[in-house]
Parts: sequence; structure tokens; C-alpha cells
Amino acid sequence: MFKITITPITDGLVTISVAEDETQDNANNGNVAANFSILVDTVKPTVTITSPVSNPTNNTFIATFTFSENVTGFNISDVSLGNATASNFTTTSGSIYSALITPTVSGDVTIDVASNVANDIAKNGNIAATQFKTLYDATNPTVTISSSVSNSTNSSFTATFTFNEAVTGFVIGDITLSNATASNFTALSSTVYTALITPTIEGNVTVDVGSNKANDASNNGNIASNSILIIYDTTSPIVTISSSVTNPTNGPFTATFTFSEDVTGFAIGDITLVNATASNFTSINDSVYTAFITPITNGNVKVYLTANIAKDKATNGNTASNQLTTVYDNTPPSAPQILYVDSYTCARSTTITADNTLVFNGSSEANAKIEIIINNTSVGTTTALANGSWSYDYTSITLNDGTYNVTAKATDTSGNVSATSSVFTITVSTLDTDGDLIHDFCDDDDDNDGILDADDNSYLPNPDQADTNNNGIGDVQEDCDNDGILNYYDTDNVSCQAIIVMKKSYGFSPNGDGNNDNWVIEGIALHPNNVVRIYNRSGKIVYEMKGYNNSFNGFSNKINSGSKLPVGAYYFTVEFNTPGAKPAKGWVYINY
Repeated sequence: MFKITITPITDGLVTISVAEDETQDNANNGNVAANFSILVDTVKPTVTITSPVSNPTNNTFIATFTFSENVTGFNISDVSLGNATASNFTTTSGSIYSALITPTVSGDVTIDVASNVANDIAKNGNIAATQFKTLYDATNPTVTISSSVSNSTNSSFTATFTFNEAVTGFVIGDITLSNATASNFTALSSTVYTALITPTIEGNVTVDVGSNKANDASNNGNIASNSILIIYDTTSPIVTISSSVTNPTNGPFTATFTFSEDVTGFAIGDITLVNATASNFTSINDSVYTAFITPITNGNVKVYLTANIAKDKATNGNTASNQLTTVYDNTPPSAPQILYVDSYTCARSTTITADNTLVFNGSSEANAKIEIIINNTSVGTTTALANGSWSYDYTSITLNDGTYNVTAKATDTSGNVSATSSVFTITVSTLDTDGDLIHDFCDDDDDNDGILDADDNSYLPNPDQADTNNNGIGDVQEDCDNDGILNYYDTDNVSCQAIIVMKKSYGFSPNGDGNNDNWVIEGIALHPNNVVRIYNRSGKIVYEMKGYNNSFNGFSNKINSGSKLPVGAYYFTVEFNTPGAKPAKGWVYINY
């Protein structure tokens, strides 16, 4: 027996042959021819890992392990996995195997087969496989809607749809809208899209994207987006200017500017002023503002806002405001006048009365508030009429006999206060010595002794009883025609050409009641050539008559002839045109 070492040169079939009779045995018998063949295989099997799975993926998948030749010994435990598990290991043939790969969490999934885990028929162990790798992505993409538009707008606006990863399948129809339409849909990239949103009517506009409208590379559908809400507003804010200022006023005042909604951009310089300045501009809140308005000169003051000087959140400009108007008057009124009391109980006396419950009458600026002051004590107020006349009823107080100094102050409608009026003095005297119901200051015979007070030198009631003809008898006691009727009361003494004793003031009420409807000058008929003229407080003549016959009933025959004269005091003159008669003057009061 011989042993030899055979060293194959290359893989393949190795044949060893011995020819016949190459050797002999001891009997010189030659050998029988012999042949030996063996396959030599030193090549290690390779293994390739493949799968139809997409990269990335969001699901389980089948991995196939393909060896370059049949092997034995390969099983599921020989599969090395990163971020996955394997199951359902299947042998398709001696060289093809498969398994179900289940990823664990999002991330890279790796599959490896190490060397020498399987052997071919020549016992060659396999070469390690090239690693198979895919991305497992089970996370749904998100989408965020944004816009640069303010929360209120008055126009169309652009909405931007931003996905956190590239997606496909997103189109304009995937946008959910309320009170709006979408147009100009544009894909800026695989993650950013825009659309022009056009509101339909005023109100809330909402923009949304529902879930599963677009897919990422792993075919994950998107999560529903956030929702943006925009207020569509095309209505201009309205502004109203108000103030507690009186009209007229005599000082500065605060004006309040109230908008119908919050605005921006309103400043003190936006206030339009006529005859005034503004200061102390204050924002109470975003819709209410105030300013201190200071008039410049007497006259009309105007405050207003023009359109579009302030804007709401939707940038709508305001409408023009109302106009706040008042009259500025800081000039004090003239001092009022106290002209007469309601009841002179003696026809010839305007300084003494027996009436101890009085009504004071006077004149002032129209509509002024009149404060009445008696003996330096304020007793109340009254309001002048439009023609300036006023009356204060003090009849609730019973006055004691005495002298009362009455003054008044006027406060005009702007609040300006006048100087104090001249003193009006009235004496209340109820003394009636002889009880004949004729009070002493008017009684010609106070003691009822049958001798006139003037004749017994015991009484001279007032200056009207002066002795103008120096005959020792007071004028009001004269009886020129000796008919037993004093001249003052006698209407039938033309023959003696008496001089009428005129009163300093008269009063009558031409109201048509048949009582005291005309201005009566006693004895005027004794002087048929008389001329009577009546003037208003401005000095303009309002009535004139030659041969006055006690017919004046309050109607003018000069200014606005035929019109009724206002309540008040009027100045009169009388020219008698009779020898020895001096002209007379005084006041006549008209009170309807």
C-alpha cells in the first residue's frame, strides 16, 4: 500500500488514474488499471438579503435570504436584527429562505447574517451577508396652518400649510373652509403649500385641513391640522362725540369720543376744532377717548372728527363723527333791574304800599336766572322770559311794616353772574289811623276830622302833593272849580285849566278782561292839545298820539305797527301844550 498526498490545483473534479501493469506483485502479476475522481470545492457560499419593502416603510415586511448554493444549517436564529423581530421563517429551497420582519419602533431597521452560520455540501461556511437596511416610520405627518393676516381683516388673505415632512397628494380640495373660498393653490415645496382665501360675507372665517389628506414617504396620512379663525369685517367704526357741557357755556369742558369698536391711530391732532384748543388727551380704553376743550373767544365752538383718522382691527377707517356745538359766553350779563311791585295800593305812590305780600317785577337779559335779595338776604330765584321780563312771587311771606331794600343778581344761561342791581326800595305801611280802609300814606284826612291833612299842615303824603301854585293847598287837594271834587279826581274842570298831577309810574293789564285794559291818565281830557309818547328801554318810540284820550291798549303804532308790545316797563312823556302846564315823564308798566 502506498500513500500519497494529492493537492488540488483549482476547484473542480480531481481524477487519479493508475494504468494497468504499472506495478507487479511478488508473482509479477501486473496491476489492474484503476481510476479515482473527487470534486474539489473551496468556495464559500454567499448570502444576499432582499425585500420588496419600500424605504421608508410603516409596516411589517418579508425579507428573503438567498444563498449562492444550497446550504444546510440556516435557521431563524441566524438572522441578526436591529430594531425588529423575525417570525414565520420559511425554507423555499436549499438556497432560499424567508422571514416576516416586524419593526419595533420608528427608526432604522437592520438585517444581518453572520459568516459560517450555514454550510454548503463541501462544508464551506457562508460569507457574511451585506447588511439590509430600511427606515421604519410609523409617525403621521403634521400640518400647521398660518397666515400673516391680523385676526380681523377686510380683504382676502394668504394661508400657508406647512407639513413637518415631505408629503404627496395634498390638493386645494383638501382645505376645509367656512365662509370663504380658496384659489391660487401653490406648492412651494413638498412640505409648504399656499392658497388665497377669499371671505364670503362679514363674520368668522375658518380654515382647516382634515386628517389623511396627504401622505408621507411611508404612506402615513397626516394628522388633522390646527384651525385658524379670522374675523372678516368691512364695516367702518362709528364715532360719537358727547359732552355734559351746557349750551351755552362759560368755561372749558371735556369731550368724549366713543367709537363703536376698538380702534388704533386716534390722536389729539385728529380732532377738528373751531374756536377752541384741545389738551389732556386720554385713552380710557381702545374705544373711548377724552379731551379737554378750551374755547378761545366768545362765539360758537365746534368739535368733530373727519373720516378715516382711526382704524379698527380690520383696518377699516372710521366714518365722520357728529358735530358737537356749543356757544362760549364768558361775558357777565348786565345787572338786572327791579322796576315795580305788583300792588301799589295808592294810585299816587310808587314807593309805599299797604300790600304786605308782594310780587317783584323787573327786566334782565333774556332767560337769565334772577336771584332776589331783600335786606342783604337771598330769598329765592326766578327765571326771566325770552323778552327779558321777570317776576318773583314773594306772596308766601307776609312782610311787616317797614322799609325793604331789594336787589337782584342775574346768572345768564352760560353761568356768568352779573353785578348787583341798583337798590329798589319799597316801604310797607298798613297803618290806617282812622280805620276808614284808606291807609294813612294815601289818606287825605288821616284822623278823619274833616280837615284835609294838607290844610291842617299835619300831613304831606309825598312829593306829588307839592303846592305848585303857592296857594297854601297841596295840589292833590285843590278843587279849582269848587264843585267839591278834588282836581285829582275831577273830570269836569276844563274851565279852570287845571294842571294834572301826573304819577311817576302807571300800570295796566290790557288782557281784554274789561278791567284796567287801557292806560288812563286822569284829567288828560282837560288838555286836548296834549301829545303822549311812549319809548321802549332801547329809547325807540313805540307809541305816539296827539290829543291822547286814554285809548292806549298795549299795541304799538310805530315799530311793527299794530303789534302787541311785550310785558315790561316803558318810558313816557306828556306835553300838555296848555299855558302853565309843565311836561310830564315817568314809567308805564304793561303786564298781561
